[in-house]
Amino acid sequence: MESQYQIAKGIVARKNQDHSVVVMKMDESSIFFKIDGVAAEAWNLLSEKKSCSQIISELANTHAQFGRQIEADIPKFVQELLDKKLIVEALA
Repeated sequence: MESQYQIAKGIVARKNQDHSVVVMKMDESSIFFKIDGVAAEAWNLLSEKKSCSQIISELANTHAQFGRQIEADIPKFVQELLDKKLIVEALA
């Protein structure tokens, strides 16, 4: 079964009026990230404990003209979020 993901503990995210998302680690680092466009939509789906293929499917349906780009970019985006410890694999 494919992994599903969730937002890591200690992460705060806020959706802005322009549909971008600001993500902060609540630790001493004071690091924050701004996510916009299709990546912001992917972040919102990750908060619903979706798998990479579920995210790709939903985004490709919404943005059919970018289907191939979404298929290529979303796995990289998810891996980058994992590397930065902004998301983790969801527990069953």
